[in-house]
Amino acid sequence: MGAHTHPIERSGAHSNSKSGASTHTSDAKRAAAVAEPRKVSNAPAISSETDFDAVIAFLRAELRADPSSATKWNDLGVCLVHKNDGDGALIAFGEALLLDPTHADARANLRLVLDTLYGNEGRPMPVAPGSWGCNPGRNPIEDLKAILGAGVRVIVDGGSHKGDSVTRLRAAFPGATIHAFEALPEFAQGLRTRFAEDRGLVVHAAALAEEGGRLRMRITGDASLSTLHEPSALERRCRNTDHAGVAEQDVLALPLRDAVQGGIDLLHLDLNGGEAAALLGAGERLHGVRSLLVRVALQELHVGGPVFSDLDVFLRAQGFRLFHLYNLWCHADGQVTSAAALYTNERHFS
Repeated sequence: MGAHTHPIERSGAHSNSKSGASTHTSDAKRAAAVAEPRKVSNAPAISSETDFDAVIAFLRAELRADPSSATKWNDLGVCLVHKNDGDGALIAFGEALLLDPTHADARANLRLVLDTLYGNEGRPMPVAPGSWGCNPGRNPIEDLKAILGAGVRVIVDGGSHKGDSVTRLRAAFPGATIHAFEALPEFAQGLRTRFAEDRGLVVHAAALAEEGGRLRMRITGDASLSTLHEPSALERRCRNTDHAGVAEQDVLALPLRDAVQGGIDLLHLDLNGGEAAALLGAGERLHGVRSLLVRVALQELHVGGPVFSDLDVFLRAQGFRLFHLYNLWCHADGQVTSAAALYTNERHFS
């Protein structure tokens, strides 16, 4: 298979690691000490007395004959960890996930080795094992679950509209308080009705903005595209029917720094061009956000509005690092216009 001609390259990881960690024997031994020994398929069980060299040779021979077993790649990774070969183990676990992105042992083992070798000052690695390579099919909410774990207490959902994003976030983080911001009062009321039984949901009938006050919103034919900003010529061309019959309505605007008190674990923004203003409205509170999922424009979709490169420069300056891009939006003519970008805060992750 082609996947096995392009193994994961780890040589550059050492120079980019903030801690300067590499697969020294002491680090790999720590990984081996934590790893739970697992039975190797069709080979002797792993124990403290296992001849790992023999098992590794056996597995490599098996994989040369048939490289399509995710379980055997995972087994090889486990054995390499016990031989203090962290880089080799990462390659093996990566091969397992390329074949089966849902392989539970390979996902857990990849996270374990990465955290052990490259974690820094008690901050975990932002790891979400799964599909990888060219055009991987990844889910941003599933990745956020893997990165943030069970300790998510407060989520802000900017641009909740009818509540589909609230549904996905609630399913992923059942114990969190979700602050849903929806600028159009009728949709905000719809959220309160739809989620009447959800005591952890707080609905704000307001747009997230840089400053408080009243703003003029353009109400489009497709209400989900309603925006505070003038659509660009490209946006009009790609969505000419969606912007037909535009009306205007005054809406309440609030800065995030005033609207939500306390820490925020996850900030999700899908604001049809208002993402930059919402981020600026967070002020210093942005520094406490652990992860950010934001819809970004890859072309100018609103007149004078920021594009992905602008937001990326701003977020990097605030201590965030791009983790992944999802859900590229492509129109009938092939033009790509937007995507969802997941960022992690380097104050919380190494």
